[in-house]
Amino acid sequence: LIFGAGAVSATCDSGFKRQLARITIYIDKVPGADLASALQDSMKVYDTCAAGDDFSAFGKWKDIADRLHQVAAR
Repeated sequence: LIFGAGAVSATCDSGFKRQLARITIYIDKVPGADLASALQDSMKVYDTCAAGDDFSAFGKWKDIADRLHQVAAR
């Protein structure tokens, strides 16, 4: 499935917004360094998504959120 530039951008934008909502629940539950790392990694995924690279941004974002969940569970 190939999207035009606008469609990719809209898909990446909405996915990134969902990711931010997903990880902000950990603000008071994990160290700042872990949260900053997750945000940086999420932004890298967004950049890769927006560039049109063929991979699952949503899977990567879920992995990042799962990593924060594991830190919070300690």
